[in-house]
Amino acid sequence: MIDLVLEMVIIFGTVFISAHHFGGGLWAYMGGFIFDRTGSYRVAFALSALMALIALICCIFLKEKRHRLIEDTVKSDHSSVNSNQ
Repeated sequence: MIDLVLEMVIIFGTVFISAHHFGGGLWAYMGGFIFDRTGSYRVAFALSALMALIALICCIFLKEKRHRLIEDTVKSDHSSVNSNQ
Protein backbone atom coordinates (compact mmCIF):
# COMPACT_ATOMS: atom_id res chain seq x y z
CA MET A 1 0.00 0.00 0.00
CA ILE A 2 2.84 2.38 0.82
CA ASP A 3 4.41 1.68 -2.59
CA LEU A 4 1.17 2.70 -4.29
CA VAL A 5 1.01 5.95 -2.33
CA LEU A 6 4.65 6.69 -3.11
CA GLU A 7 4.07 6.10 -6.83
CA MET A 8 1.02 8.38 -6.78
CA VAL A 9 3.01 11.13 -5.05
CA ILE A 10 5.81 10.85 -7.61
CA ILE A 11 3.41 10.94 -10.56
CA PHE A 12 1.37 13.84 -9.16
CA GLY A 13 4.51 15.81 -8.29
CA THR A 14 6.02 15.29 -11.71
CA VAL A 15 2.87 16.32 -13.55
CA PHE A 16 2.23 19.28 -11.25
CA ILE A 17 5.77 20.65 -11.46
CA SER A 18 6.29 20.05 -15.16
CA ALA A 19 2.87 20.95 -16.53
CA HIS A 20 1.45 23.47 -14.09
CA HIS A 21 4.51 25.52 -13.25
CA PHE A 22 6.11 25.35 -16.67
CA GLY A 23 2.83 26.20 -18.40
CA GLY A 24 2.08 29.06 -16.01
CA GLY A 25 5.52 30.57 -16.42
CA LEU A 26 5.45 30.17 -20.19
CA TRP A 27 1.99 31.69 -20.48
CA ALA A 28 3.02 34.73 -18.41
CA TYR A 29 5.85 35.28 -20.88
CA MET A 30 3.55 34.68 -23.88
CA GLY A 31 1.00 37.18 -22.53
CA GLY A 32 3.71 39.85 -22.49
CA PHE A 33 4.92 38.79 -25.92
CA ILE A 34 1.39 39.05 -27.35
CA PHE A 35 0.95 42.47 -25.73
CA ASP A 36 4.23 43.67 -27.26
CA ARG A 37 3.15 42.51 -30.72
CA THR A 38 -0.48 43.66 -30.66
CA GLY A 39 -0.50 46.47 -28.10
CA SER A 40 -3.44 44.85 -26.31
CA TYR A 41 -4.11 41.97 -23.97
CA ARG A 42 -7.32 41.11 -25.83
CA VAL A 43 -5.75 38.23 -27.82
CA ALA A 44 -4.02 36.84 -24.72
CA PHE A 45 -7.29 36.88 -22.75
CA ALA A 46 -9.18 35.32 -25.66
CA LEU A 47 -6.62 32.50 -25.89
CA SER A 48 -6.77 32.00 -22.13
CA ALA A 49 -10.57 31.78 -22.24
CA LEU A 50 -10.39 29.30 -25.14
CA MET A 51 -7.91 27.10 -23.26
CA ALA A 52 -10.09 27.23 -20.13
CA LEU A 53 -13.12 26.22 -22.20
CA ILE A 54 -11.23 23.28 -23.70
CA ALA A 55 -10.12 22.21 -20.20
CA LEU A 56 -13.73 22.45 -18.97
CA ILE A 57 -14.97 20.28 -21.82
CA CYS A 58 -12.25 17.72 -21.12
CA CYS A 59 -13.22 17.65 -17.43
CA ILE A 60 -16.90 17.15 -18.26
CA PHE A 61 -16.11 14.03 -20.29
CA LEU A 62 -13.88 12.44 -17.64
CA LYS A 63 -15.37 9.26 -16.28
CA GLU A 64 -14.51 8.45 -12.69
CA LYS A 65 -14.58 4.80 -11.73
CA ARG A 66 -14.89 3.88 -8.07
CA HIS A 67 -12.72 1.05 -6.83
CA ARG A 68 -13.08 -0.95 -3.67
CA LEU A 69 -10.11 -1.18 -1.38
CA ILE A 70 -8.36 -4.52 -1.26
CA GLU A 71 -8.81 -4.55 2.51
CA ASP A 72 -12.61 -4.31 2.11
CA THR A 73 -12.60 -7.23 -0.32
CA VAL A 74 -10.54 -9.37 2.01
CA LYS A 75 -12.80 -8.55 4.98
CA SER A 76 -15.95 -9.40 3.02
CA ASP A 77 -14.41 -12.68 1.82
CA HIS A 78 -13.54 -13.66 5.40
CA SER A 79 -16.97 -12.76 6.71
CA SER A 80 -18.72 -14.83 4.03
CA VAL A 81 -16.49 -17.82 4.87
CA ASN A 82 -17.21 -17.44 8.60
CA SER A 83 -20.96 -17.13 8.08
CA ASN A 84 -21.06 -20.32 5.96
CA GLN A 85 -19.50 -22.46 8.73
